[in-house]
Amino acid sequence: MTRQISKHFALSLTCLGLALGASRSMAQSPAGLRHPHRWSLQASASASHQVHTPPPNSPTYTFSLFDFPQSPNTAASGINNKLEMVGAYGPTVPLFEGGNGFLLQVGEKKGVISESYQTVNVPGGTGQFANGINDAGQIVGEYTDASGVFRSYLWNKGTFTPVGYPGAFGTNASGINRSEVIVGGWWLSDLFTHGFELSGGVYTSFDFPGASQTFAYGISNSGDIVGYYDDAEDVTHGFVLSGGTYTSIDPPGSVETYAVGINDAGDIVGAYCTTAQCTQDQNTIQGFLLSKGIYTTISVPGSTSTIIEGINDSGVIAGSYGNCDTGAGLAHAFIANP
Repeated sequence: MTRQISKHFALSLTCLGLALGASRSMAQSPAGLRHPHRWSLQASASASHQVHTPPPNSPTYTFSLFDFPQSPNTAASGINNKLEMVGAYGPTVPLFEGGNGFLLQVGEKKGVISESYQTVNVPGGTGQFANGINDAGQIVGEYTDASGVFRSYLWNKGTFTPVGYPGAFGTNASGINRSEVIVGGWWLSDLFTHGFELSGGVYTSFDFPGASQTFAYGISNSGDIVGYYDDAEDVTHGFVLSGGTYTSIDPPGSVETYAVGINDAGDIVGAYCTTAQCTQDQNTIQGFLLSKGIYTTISVPGSTSTIIEGINDSGVIAGSYGNCDTGAGLAHAFIANP
């Protein structure tokens, strides 16, 4: 029987003794294909404002690290062209059991980086996560309501609007573009996930051809969609859906791939594993950029695990990283400038 998609692609490092995909109760969430923004790691607030440059033979990026103030755990999940980043923070591991959504506005003047944080939480909800943001500052995210039911939302200038695929047992809204088109995943009580697009109030379901499960994660302003799927052999691949055509995404040497972000130039980012062990614990998962047909591996220097969640039209990428070997599973959000 094929694996089931977890609505939390959790980076659950074995050094923390956490089970990958163990999000909420098994009755509520599938548990197999993980969602890249679900880092089950802790973060150190003292790491804020650190700037790193990559080692030789790595892509030329400058990495700026961010942590929500006074929070031991921070994860990033999306970025727009205004350098606004969204994600979750909180004291718990994993975050989706007690986290809070956030909006971070990043500025830079004379080489000095400034940060302005805002919490984005549905009143009365728990396990909050802000997943995606467009250039208008509209945010899609998720939470658990008072009855323990998993919900998704659209946030617009402080107002929350429910997002839920009709008749679905659960819905995860993960990406939004400037036209307010929303993408994500939905599932029935069998917990097998399908991709969806919400445009003009109309929901459309889709699945990668031949896939047992499909999850849509990001969407560009032109409407190209990226995500990931399980094939008949339970292998996870990334994909892009453009002009009605599906294309698989697998970096060379990968055994498991997640495509999660795309910009208007068609540049795609995500994460991948090269070993069977990584598919189980993701301790050595690596970020990637696919641009003009060329794959580039991107890892935060000194980390053992990097996941890239988003990319804007300037090529600025955002994500999260951790170091299980020497950092006791500590994690941070980051932005990397090319």
